[in-house]
Amino acid sequence: MIPKLTTLLESLGIKAVLSLIITALATAIGQNLLAYEVLFILIILDTLTGVMKGVKNKNLSSRRFRDTAHKIILYSILIISAHQLVRLSPMLQWFEDFVAVYLAVTEVLSIIENAHILGVVLPDWVSEKLCKYLGHDRFGPK
Repeated sequence: MIPKLTTLLESLGIKAVLSLIITALATAIGQNLLAYEVLFILIILDTLTGVMKGVKNKNLSSRRFRDTAHKIILYSILIISAHQLVRLSPMLQWFEDFVAVYLAVTEVLSIIENAHILGVVLPDWVSEKLCKYLGHDRFGPK
């Protein structure tokens, strides 16, 4: 399976629940495009924290940048597919926002993981919850 696709499918349940809640709130306040704006900013932050992590671990490589390009292409395909689905069935308008929010939640988890590796101290309850949902022991694979 494609590495980034595997990341998207990790912790599917919690990401889906968070995405549904955020999508419902965004729809309720009429901020449909907000999800895309936030996603764009989060991709930039994830890339920056990833570069910082690579510099710290002395493993920054062009492969990492290629992975980022693949992620952006995959995200674009998912968003375009969701948009086309909405065009076929306008009753599914929420689904397009859901996809964007789901991707944003994925980015937030990656940013938090990168920040933790960079030395940002997270409250114990945050670390415990994230480790549980990500299936990690202290942000390292089991």
